[in-house]
Amino acid sequence: MKDECTMKTETQLSFDADFDLSNAQITVLLVDDQPFIGKMIGSMLKEEPDIIFHYCQDARKAIHMANHVSPTVILQDLTMPDVDGLQMVKYYRLNTFSRQTPLIVLSGQEDAKVKADAFALGANDYMVKPPDRIELIARIRYHSQAYINMLQRDAAYRRVEEQSAELEIRNQFIKKTFGRYLSDDIVESILDTPEGLELGGEKRKVTIMMTDLRGFTSIGERLPPEDVLAIINIYLKSMTDIILKYEGTIDEFIGDAILVIFGAPVFQEDDARRAIACAVEMQQSMETVNKKISRWAILKFVWGLALILERLLLEISVQKNDPSMGLLEAMST
Repeated sequence: MKDECTMKTETQLSFDADFDLSNAQITVLLVDDQPFIGKMIGSMLKEEPDIIFHYCQDARKAIHMANHVSPTVILQDLTMPDVDGLQMVKYYRLNTFSRQTPLIVLSGQEDAKVKADAFALGANDYMVKPPDRIELIARIRYHSQAYINMLQRDAAYRRVEEQSAELEIRNQFIKKTFGRYLSDDIVESILDTPEGLELGGEKRKVTIMMTDLRGFTSIGERLPPEDVLAIINIYLKSMTDIILKYEGTIDEFIGDAILVIFGAPVFQEDDARRAIACAVEMQQSMETVNKKISRWAILKFVWGLALILERLLLEISVQKNDPSMGLLEAMST
């Protein structure tokens, strides 16, 4: 038996989420003003190697001791000289570190009214002194294991919540990074299959579209830089909306040129058909684009297209430190 109100801090049950609760030991704290009760219960538990026993004779120090030894069950005497046992039950439940700790009230009498009061204040069990050894150990194990299981469950929930928060941060990064170049459906597909973001790539058949504005370089040389920027923004905004509408992947902007892939990172059977439909609508939208830039009093732009309808075998790589998608190799098939 430990000395009165001793604290064995090296065996404390941790409430830290990083603590391995699978190896948590049963820890008993007995609070009783009668030393012979302490010796008796200590003797009962002495032959149980998996049970750590602590004894506190002074009820005024019980809460302090409970905070340090983190018991898996508290045995609280009902009749104490300084603090009433029922009042101690209330104090345990108000204390952060013992609020959920199983509490067994010990009493010298079998009184239904006292039992009811103890349970109403938060006690988990009630035993008459002196307790039977087998029954006492059984109840200690039962309540302690239930408590340890609860701590393990809560720790698991905290880990899940932390992982969910980390995943949400990652998903927001992906949405922010790829959202300007990919449709919402494709971004969601990437989030559902994160292995697609691993270093390296894969061979895949895709359809590629390359578009530009014919004569843009010579026209741009005759305009102030701010006008060139305004014109290219109008054009790229209009084209980007259409490309995303048809679930194309914008691989790269090269001045006024746009390189678009259909079939990566998500392959669909109608990639080539959508690429053609996308090209047609982009061509039709040039009338609107030319109207928007007419205030600069320049010639209408002519839109150029190179659409590879022969499917290509491409190696596509999405690097962890570079969110762009690169075409590393292309071969006609």
